[in-house]
Amino acid sequence: SMPNMNGFELLKRIRRHPVFKDIPVVMLTSERRPEDIENGKRLGCTYYMLKPFTGDEIHKAMVAARLE
Repeated sequence: SMPNMNGFELLKRIRRHPVFKDIPVVMLTSERRPEDIENGKRLGCTYYMLKPFTGDEIHKAMVAARLE
């Protein structure tokens, strides 16, 4: 929940921008409905992480985003 747009809209805008279209995007969210998770993947998020999360989950996200 962000002002003016949600995370899915932000992800769409990132993926449309030529400079940012290939950067890793980790979505940190409490949106756990299967259709939200699928939407995030379909729109190109690198890793979809549900709140609350653990240190192991942060590590998995970093590996997926190639930040480790």
